[in-house]
Amino acid sequence: TGQLKLKGKKPDELVAMSPLSVQVESVESEVFGPTKKVTWTVPVPSQFGLDAAATLPPIVSLDSREEAELYPSPRAGASASVEYVLEPATRVAVAPFGTEDTIGDEANQARKALFAALKRDGRNVVKSAASGRPVFKLHENTVKLVWTTTGKFGMAVYTSQPSFLKPHEISAELE
Repeated sequence: TGQLKLKGKKPDELVAMSPLSVQVESVESEVFGPTKKVTWTVPVPSQFGLDAAATLPPIVSLDSREEAELYPSPRAGASASVEYVLEPATRVAVAPFGTEDTIGDEANQARKALFAALKRDGRNVVKSAASGRPVFKLHENTVKLVWTTTGKFGMAVYTSQPSFLKPHEISAELE
């Protein structure tokens, strides 16, 4: 978190949050067969309380133009949804890695290394109910998600960091 200083017209007060988390899970679809379910977790500032749905503005559905811009060629039957969810406390194991995305070779190697270390230490990882495979999350620490103090999502600001600093993290929930 942190405070942003902007020039020009005085905007609302802003609160920056991090990390942005991405979870990719293999699932079986009746329509598509084996496919991927992607879950993005955007942190909400704690000043909005534990019931974000009650204190934040309602989530507005995309109109057809916005949806066409985001999903230019969606597969028939594919869907996207957005909701506020309070995540329960969990025990996780975390390992750092560089700056690649969730499907890069570096992320794959980090997942494999974390899983091997947990297995070697006798730890069990929570597995997907759909596929029975371990579930991992990528935490992107090079992006700051900015909210206004009135509860509106303002912007995402990416920071440049060299990969040798290993700013991202891979995590697995422990049983």
